[in-house]
Amino acid sequence: MVNKQMEFHKKHKYLILNKIYKSDVNQTCFYKAKDLEYDRTVGIKTIGFEDLRQRNLLLQEAKCMIKLEDMTDKIPSLYEYYIDNRNKMFILVMQYIEGLTLTEIIKQTEKQRKDFYIIRQNIKLIYQLSLVLGAIHTASSIFQHKDLKPDNIIVKNKGQLNQTVYLIDLGITGRPLIRGTGTPLYQAPEQRGDLGFLSSDNVDVFALGLIFFEILTGKQLEIGIDLLRKGREKQWKSIPSVTDYNENVPSIYNDIIRKCLQLMPDKRYRNGMEVAKAINFALKKKGYRR
Repeated sequence: MVNKQMEFHKKHKYLILNKIYKSDVNQTCFYKAKDLEYDRTVGIKTIGFEDLRQRNLLLQEAKCMIKLEDMTDKIPSLYEYYIDNRNKMFILVMQYIEGLTLTEIIKQTEKQRKDFYIIRQNIKLIYQLSLVLGAIHTASSIFQHKDLKPDNIIVKNKGQLNQTVYLIDLGITGRPLIRGTGTPLYQAPEQRGDLGFLSSDNVDVFALGLIFFEILTGKQLEIGIDLLRKGREKQWKSIPSVTDYNENVPSIYNDIIRKCLQLMPDKRYRNGMEVAKAINFALKKKGYRR
């Protein structure tokens, strides 16, 4: 059998429709664009890099995204990536997901949060999110999103039978966790440097617990205010109860959220799939069936 290598180069033209966001971190921008060659809407993310090491990390991340496409279809498909060495820019062209962010859903349902139907719908969203995370985590024990937050969660066809939860802006490379990664309000204690050690194993589970609490109550829990540590104790003084803010939520979800939010990583659920199993058990036991 003869191994043959085939190589093709084809230029694509993209029409920028609008800028979705811009961040000063690594000069990151995300655009909604039109692929004029294939007549499809795409997302284009540009990320600046300073040196060869950063460029290679971004390349590793792109390859991880491609690998994960075999594990779950709930992340945007990566169509192309380009490296602009002259301008030190890494460019990702990916599937554009139309839908609502979880941030928008939390705001939309603010006045209906105690409605039993809305509670059921929100629990279902977190269940679907846990399954997506579970697919990422079980693909490899080193894969974590590392910046899980409501803005990075897209819900397509909300409230319909084909409702689907997607994760965007993944930072899933297997590189070691760096102190300060992630968005401050949704960082795990080890991401903040509070534990004296760094662990990449289940930072997403902690963020998931924060998001679960927020979607059911509207309250954003903060380390140092709502979650307090006494000295060098290996647990929080206390973890607020969901039912103190929304009495219509079955108390069994307090237990799930508290386990997600444990101070020490080894006391939390190990991955998103374990959280999904716990929610599924609660749904069957306490109603609010899927």
